[in-house]
Amino acid sequence: MATIDVSIKAAKELTELGEGLAKVIGVARKALDDGLGAEDIAPIASSVIMDLVPALEGITLIEDEIKNDLPAAINGICITATRISEEITKKHAS
Repeated sequence: MATIDVSIKAAKELTELGEGLAKVIGVARKALDDGLGAEDIAPIASSVIMDLVPALEGITLIEDEIKNDLPAAINGICITATRISEEITKKHAS
């Protein structure tokens, strides 16, 4: 399949929230691939605190992003849906 690189406008808060969520999912997926155990609680909790909590700071602005620029909001959702699906399907080395 041929691809091209394009530059698009995406809603900031939606994209950051999705990226934070994708990082948490990646850490959780790695833990599952390694055989989820008690030692995985700290990395997962750390990812929630370091990656997701900062992204949640702008959650109240997402409604405005959707109202003010729906195409950019949809782009943000699509970009982050792709990142999340990559983390879900990624196989981590044990």
